Formats: sequence, C-alpha cells, structure tokens
Amino acid sequence: MSEAGTLEYSSSDGFCEYGVGFDNYMKCLGSLELDANNSSFLGDFVFAVWWHQDPRYFRLGRGGFGKRTLYAVSRVFVTYNDSGKNVFYSSVLVRMEIAALLSNLYYPQQDRDAKHTMSRMAIDLDDTALFNGAAEFWPDIYHWLKRKF
Repeated sequence: MSEAGTLEYSSSDGFCEYGVGFDNYMKCLGSLELDANNSSFLGDFVFAVWWHQDPRYFRLGRGGFGKRTLYAVSRVFVTYNDSGKNVFYSSVLVRMEIAALLSNLYYPQQDRDAKHTMSRMAIDLDDTALFNGAAEFWPDIYHWLKRKF
C-alpha cells in the first residue's frame, strides 16, 4: 500500500491529526486504506464502466527513459476507450475528486478543509503516476537483476 508512505507524524498533531499513540496510528492507516479502496472502486470500476474507459496501464516498453517516463505520467490523463482510441481519462480524475470528498466523512474535523481535500487528491494523482512508472520499468529492472544475480 503506497498510501502508508504518506502517514504524517508530528508531536503536536500525531498521526494524520488523529493524535498520538498506536490506536490513532491505526485510525490513520485505516483512513488511508479506505481512501485507496474508494478511489479504486470508483475509478477502476464505476466510472470506467459507465464511461467505457479502460483503467489498465499498458506499457510502452520501448524508447528512452525520458520518453517512457513522460508516457507513464501522461497515462494519468489519457486512457483507451472501448474502441481502442485515446481519450481524456475523465473517470480517474473524477474518482480522485469524489474519493477526496468522501474522505471528509471520516477524517477528523481539522482535516476536512479544502487544503487537506486537495492534498488527498494530489496524493492519489501522484500514486497513480508512480504506479504507472513502476509498471513501465519493472520488467526491465527485473530482467537486469536476473542477469546480474
């Protein structure tokens, strides 16, 4: 779960501003997991099916590092529709907005403002781009490691 890397801790706020201690850490972790599940369900199923968009990432697999990185990041905003044409990836962007707004139902009061909601959307966007990058380059890394070891 990449969201676990977004856990914040400070001596005054605690974990995700739930407070300090293990119980609050688990509340924070649970909130982040619920965020991820809401986002995936909405974007990879509900809106993707409704708008006939393919939520899968398809590797480019050729070209230089820059070209492939740009491609991976661009697939946050572009996907294929049912007829195989590139389209604006509206289902993923709408899912990010709705999932961030839904999270206001279970986050502490101080985390329900526009700044925190936009921050959750940015984290979701970043996670998607990082996943695409990992999916793009992992086969190459795996083969390189296999040859070395």
